[in-house]
Amino acid sequence: MSQGLLLLLDVAFILHIFTSARELPDRVAFHFQFNSEADGWISRRTYVAILVAMGPGLSLAWLGLIFTFRQSPLQAVAEHIGWAGCLLLAFVFGAHWLTVKANQAADSKLRMPFFWCSFFVLQVGLVIWVITWPK
Repeated sequence: MSQGLLLLLDVAFILHIFTSARELPDRVAFHFQFNSEADGWISRRTYVAILVAMGPGLSLAWLGLIFTFRQSPLQAVAEHIGWAGCLLLAFVFGAHWLTVKANQAADSKLRMPFFWCSFFVLQVGLVIWVITWPK
């Protein structure tokens, strides 16, 4: 089941990347301080390349791993790895959305409450993922 959700998230994220990339300036605020102010910029092209590699690129590699172990004794482990991929991809998806919003704002500030909330959800999800590791 995690494979299908991970593949669906990949497709949605790839579509979102390429539709939202048009909304980004040529110089993208990419790194933010704790006070939400931008302190690092890269080109839009580099940002999109990094995003594709970090999100869909890594999760598609995980899908390959899942399908490799699909008919083996490690099938339960592979399925579980798929859920971690969903958690991480959802976090990267949200971080990208926040980055787009920050770059559209006049002050280029990241919405830190949303970032920390999504980071907290990721951490809780990973703790649950570890606790439910297949035996």
